[in-house]
Amino acid sequence: MNQNSYVICPVCQKHRFPIDEGQSNICPVCGWIHDVVSENDPEKVWGPNELSLSDHTKRYQYYQEKIPGYHWKRDKYPTVPQIESILCPVCNKYRFSPLTWDEVCQGERPSEAFCPRCGWHYDEEQQDNPDLSLKTNILSLKSYRELYAQKCSEDPNYDYFEEMTVSYIATPHRCPVCGKYEFRDTCCFDICPYCGWEDDGTDDDSPILGANDLRFSEFKMRYEKLVSSNPKYKWSKDGRP
Repeated sequence: MNQNSYVICPVCQKHRFPIDEGQSNICPVCGWIHDVVSENDPEKVWGPNELSLSDHTKRYQYYQEKIPGYHWKRDKYPTVPQIESILCPVCNKYRFSPLTWDEVCQGERPSEAFCPRCGWHYDEEQQDNPDLSLKTNILSLKSYRELYAQKCSEDPNYDYFEEMTVSYIATPHRCPVCGKYEFRDTCCFDICPYCGWEDDGTDDDSPILGANDLRFSEFKMRYEKLVSSNPKYKWSKDGRP
């Protein structure tokens, strides 16, 4: 096939879309529907695809990570634990929203989502059974409602997030790349002045690229090579590798 007669799938880079067969071809490898408009604006949802090009790529990478040999035509889209869009059943002041594909790819799960107004952690099973305890929330939904009502009676302006923020203690830690700089807190997005690593909370197990231009192991390997060739090497904003 002549190179000018096809377009490489922008998601998996493995399938060739024949140009002369229109724009509605589906990639059998990743499920992306070829659409020029979407491919020119990867952050927006356009045309026949349910996700933007960027999010579809994250979904494909997620399934590749979780299912060895993943192939859309055979496997389709296996169910991923997800959050239903609901009002918090304790305080009715916060709406739980589905996880983004960024969050899913980073390993976040519905049970980690909590209401900032009352502190209740999302648990569909406990929502369906208000007397069920010792699950995501130690207290049952019924007991949690009673506890929240008690706190509000003591303080009409009670806010779980504010309460937690006031009592929060920062956790300083050494730069995981060079060990020379102490970040003021976990995932604080400060940049190490010695090696240039931005503390974004990612590590070698992260399936996606975080705030840095390389994944952790690659970044550390590059830094070690730079120090090996120049023992006095120190990162600078203008002279980053």
